[in-house]
Amino acid sequence: MILMLFIPLPFLPPFFLFGIQISQVPYKVFLAILGVAYIVFVVGIFRLKRWALDSLLTVKALFLLNGIVTLFNPKFMAAMNDMMVQIAAKNPGLRAGQPILPPRFMEAILAFSYVFAIGLLVVMAIYRIRFLKAAAEAAR
Repeated sequence: MILMLFIPLPFLPPFFLFGIQISQVPYKVFLAILGVAYIVFVVGIFRLKRWALDSLLTVKALFLLNGIVTLFNPKFMAAMNDMMVQIAAKNPGLRAGQPILPPRFMEAILAFSYVFAIGLLVVMAIYRIRFLKAAAEAAR
């Protein structure tokens, strides 16, 4: 996420928060804050801090819920298609005026990514007990 700060984009990607499109949001500031938070969580996990895994699970679950709610907003797919049309217009190798991916294929990719994210959250939740035991032993 922090790397996105240094990648110049010729377009403003749509920003949705729990299905509500928020325009003119400095998304790079949001990504920077989130990236720094993830770094803090990961360093905390490596140092076996109890708060780190719970914080990471909470943030990941909120963003997964955000993604699922946003996917069901009809404006989301339209905004994504508009963004892809803008990208295609700037790239001579792509057909101008056409989205890069068909809408159903893009929905399938997003649905698969959400299923994968749910699987990762389940694995993290299963290993949470082992992590908390290791964190308690390290705190002694």
